[in-house]
Amino acid sequence: MVLSFVLTTAALMYIVIKRRLIQSWPDFLALLIIIGFGIVVLASPNRDIRYSFPAIVALPYLAAILLSGKGHPAPRPSAALAAGLVFCGLLAAGVPTGHRANRQSIIRSDAVLAQAVRCNAKRILLATVSSTLNWPLINLAIAVSASRDTVEIGSVAYDAIHGMPIEESFRAIRESDLVVFQDRDALSPPWANQRVSEYERYIRHGGYVPIKVEDDVSVYSIQCRP
Repeated sequence: MVLSFVLTTAALMYIVIKRRLIQSWPDFLALLIIIGFGIVVLASPNRDIRYSFPAIVALPYLAAILLSGKGHPAPRPSAALAAGLVFCGLLAAGVPTGHRANRQSIIRSDAVLAQAVRCNAKRILLATVSSTLNWPLINLAIAVSASRDTVEIGSVAYDAIHGMPIEESFRAIRESDLVVFQDRDALSPPWANQRVSEYERYIRHGGYVPIKVEDDVSVYSIQCRP
């Protein structure tokens, strides 16, 4: 991405210096549109890189179109080879998107939300994180849920690696209505679950008993007792 960005910037500087923008204003307009899109994405509060993917792909191509001008087109074999290489690159870049949330993960989130409804919990706190139960999955379950109740989702799983004092994490636990734990065998990555023992010890010290909502998911409810 850095190499692509540097080459694209160099191409645009060359185009400006040569003053070739007026000759190719339709192509330049398309470039301005994708640059505007990229600015909107970068200015957005959501920093997820996948939303920048259209700009990452389109910018080098649009810059190349401006740079090529009205030269002779490339031979078909060379163009086909270049297209094939680009296709393979995009295919490789899309491999991570194959790891999608399976239905079992959504079922875990649904079970947590169902328990929150039973206990009238408005603030759910995740004390653990894994690929099968995490903040985005809980929010996805809320988005597709028939319930319109407002639920606040928080997490203390990453507090340790962010240097957050454990007292702040304990305060978040006290202010929550439902604290969610997943069994250790399912937790990942390990460095994001450093304080699980301390969290569970703290909440058990308050006299709360875990409620099993799924095979590997338990919750501690402030308002409901088993």
